[in-house]
Amino acid sequence: MADLDKSYSEVSLNRYKKLLVTTMVFTYLLIVVGGIVRVTGSGLGCPDWPTCFGKWIPPMRADAIIEYIHRLVATLTSPLILASAFIGWWKYRKVKLIKNTLLWAMFLLGVQGLLGGVVVLLETPPDLVAVHMGNALVILGLIILAGMTVDKLITNPQEQPRIAFKADFEKLALWTMIMIFVVLVTGAYTAGSGSTFACSGWPLCNGRLIPTHILGWIHMFHRLLVAITSVWVIRLYLQARKNGDLSKGLNTTILWFVILYLSQAAVGGLKVSLQFPVWLMGTHVALAAAVWFAIVLIASQLGLKSGEGK
Repeated sequence: MADLDKSYSEVSLNRYKKLLVTTMVFTYLLIVVGGIVRVTGSGLGCPDWPTCFGKWIPPMRADAIIEYIHRLVATLTSPLILASAFIGWWKYRKVKLIKNTLLWAMFLLGVQGLLGGVVVLLETPPDLVAVHMGNALVILGLIILAGMTVDKLITNPQEQPRIAFKADFEKLALWTMIMIFVVLVTGAYTAGSGSTFACSGWPLCNGRLIPTHILGWIHMFHRLLVAITSVWVIRLYLQARKNGDLSKGLNTTILWFVILYLSQAAVGGLKVSLQFPVWLMGTHVALAAAVWFAIVLIASQLGLKSGEGK
């Protein structure tokens, strides 16, 4: 067993947990606002970076304001991530899962800033838009894992937390998380490539099962991934109901995860049928980020163990 610091009091751990929860919320909001930038086509609302049309105050037009809000939320979120990583390294450096996880989050934050600038300067190429989204999801996932690790330490401060997915149900949760990640990244690519508007109507694409152009294929491929992932989500829910060892809190989180995922899929179909109203597109993005938040919570809670393991 690793020799953990005896000064890891419940009070200090709870304070750190509050910081991490705040960081999670701001990171979630950043992903949502970034998604709204993407689906509203506001990525070039400010054509230069870090200024907007050469000024620090954006012009009074919707796309510029949306993009500038995105940058402001990023400016608020970045110090929270840096503070979380610094405290993790300084005070909890013996807890490898906290220190290493948050140092990676800090590194990826730097990558995210560079990607954001490049995406703007290169006029939002879809592949970089997808990478930008994927990187943001990983950052949020790492912060959630760190927060759950702190929660584990509160209940057992003398044991080195570790993460391992050994039981079948734990592996199912891990694979479901991976599938959700792929769905969200391909969704970002779909929006970034302009394929969101390639198919009117749902479940068909312009009244056809087989699209007639590449943008339609991209759109329908995303729908196919959503359908495949739905099977994993339902499997997770059914297995959770059969598993008598899960806590009430975890069962509740799984239930909300399923509700959020099905709601997101329904909103995705509805926005196509209603010809892409902006408010529904924004709701779709917010639900997508909430789905990711929930599945990372589930996977972290299942994978986290106390002690060194064998």
